[in-house]
Amino acid sequence: MKIISLRFELINEILKILGETSSCYGTFLRNFFEYKYHNQFYDNNNIDFYYINKKEGFFDSKLIDKFKTFINYFYSKNNIKSYEILNVAYINDARIFKDDKSTTNQERIPIYKITLLNNNLDFIFINILCWKPKFLGEFSVDCIEYNDKGFYSGDDKYIINELLEQYRTRTTYFNKNLSFIQGLAFPVIPIPRNRKVKFLSLIYNNIIKKILPFIDENILSYTIKGCYPIINHEKFEDCPITATEPPYINLMLECQHKISIEAYKGIIFSKYDNSESVRCPYCRNDLKLKFYK
Repeated sequence: MKIISLRFELINEILKILGETSSCYGTFLRNFFEYKYHNQFYDNNNIDFYYINKKEGFFDSKLIDKFKTFINYFYSKNNIKSYEILNVAYINDARIFKDDKSTTNQERIPIYKITLLNNNLDFIFINILCWKPKFLGEFSVDCIEYNDKGFYSGDDKYIINELLEQYRTRTTYFNKNLSFIQGLAFPVIPIPRNRKVKFLSLIYNNIIKKILPFIDENILSYTIKGCYPIINHEKFEDCPITATEPPYINLMLECQHKISIEAYKGIIFSKYDNSESVRCPYCRNDLKLKFYK
């Protein structure tokens, strides 16, 4: 595909600019291998880089100043290879918390977003991080990187041949433990509803934004291994709670009832429920999802 070829020319040029400590990583590389093995390409128009592989990231003013001198290169240019630079924007520092107990113990990662256009055909965003975040993604197939030495695994748990086999067989590992997060929402000693919603909304967002795209029947779906909610596609019956017509997504609850993803969203984000509890609408047990183990 011509677009992929053009983008790799661009990627190689940016890696030259950023230097040998930099890498391209993430979703675009997965899309590349999906196209290689399955002749299908699903594009989100984003390509991600980091400037340096700094395992123990921390705020380092000298490093950030050096990083910004490289970014000034993009401000001063009108184009890179066949791509016209439309905009260079600083994104507020990403804050990645290292634990749940402290709001001060965190990484701060300066990010720049560069908008480019190629002959009115390929409109893309280049995201450049000052240094590599500790976790490149929740899915193993997104833990891959590329630099001037070629492709390699961005996660010590995998080797490149294992990742290539996952692309070929459309299998991936989900590395985030949503069951643990759900446990925080329903501890032995109950917590206020607003704190429950904080944890449950995190689960909901992971399902919607991260898990569902991997199991979408209309695109290149994956078999997922790991601890994630039991999900099925309802194709015949309307949702009895929201009246949503099929097809839609159902979630299995620990109480053995099933609930549509829209009903789940409505319950946890309800503004009209004065109760501190968040419960199954059928049996009134806690609204706990059932997980694959």
